Amino acid sequence: YQRRVHGETLAWRAKHIDGQRLDVSPGMVEDLGAHCFLCVGTDRRGRPVMYGAPARARSADVDATMRHVAYGLELVLRHGAEKWVWIVDFHGFGTKHVNTKLSVKMANTFKQHYREQLDSLNLVDAPGIFDAILKVCRPLSTPQTLSKINMVVGAAAFGALLDDLFGSDECTGKQWLQQAFSMPAVPGSLPPMPADWNPHFGLISGTQPETVEVTSF
Repeated sequence: YQRRVHGETLAWRAKHIDGQRLDVSPGMVEDLGAHCFLCVGTDRRGRPVMYGAPARARSADVDATMRHVAYGLELVLRHGAEKWVWIVDFHGFGTKHVNTKLSVKMANTFKQHYREQLDSLNLVDAPGIFDAILKVCRPLSTPQTLSKINMVVGAAAFGALLDDLFGSDECTGKQWLQQAFSMPAVPGSLPPMPADWNPHFGLISGTQPETVEVTSF
């Protein structure tokens, strides 16, 4: 089974990652809020921490969002990261953000090609309406993936999550996340990135930009 899954992933990457050249994901540099999926740094265990917020994204285009997500993940994973952490900010999330097509594509992509690398999926203040998305994604996800979901409710729980990831001391990634969660959850509403932030790798030191090729999904 593992050999078959590995073969399917290699074929998928050959088609979607190593096909048509895409130097920079649309909006990754010009507008961080276009798809709102970015690396804010590494935690104290060395795992890249990816941040996403549906209500802050300017674009709802499914294929562009998937290219952006695949691009970001491939970059951090190709630079030695074996596991990554995902923080999803649900502030401002409403019925207009329920995108079944995107949810299905996202669930299938992670199930088939990134489930081993995803270490934890932290859903912060997910509203009741998010249950509709979970109902769609649950049958498409493995029990292993579902076990990685962490529901984070309230400011105290969010603070505890940041302390667990980054430690009790303040650091750039932790401060950026704290600032982001204090801002209105509207399209494009994100804190400015610090001077040492790299649009390709977040705040991971010692890395240089490279080209990753991504096609449509």
